[in-house]
Amino acid sequence: MMAGKALPIVNRVLKIQPGNADILLGTGIYSYYISVIPDEFPAFKPLLIFFLPVTKIRALRT
Repeated sequence: MMAGKALPIVNRVLKIQPGNADILLGTGIYSYYISVIPDEFPAFKPLLIFFLPVTKIRALRT
């Protein structure tokens, strides 16, 4: 699973360069969709237990 390997790398880069626009965009998109999918597509809700929980407010701030 590629995403499972990529997320720790993204988090490490975010700590090293917190203002990096590419990382902020990527984490913002990830956070937004993880917070929206359960409401818009309830069938996918059981699959989201494998992802970190994100609130909509946090996603929009990112």
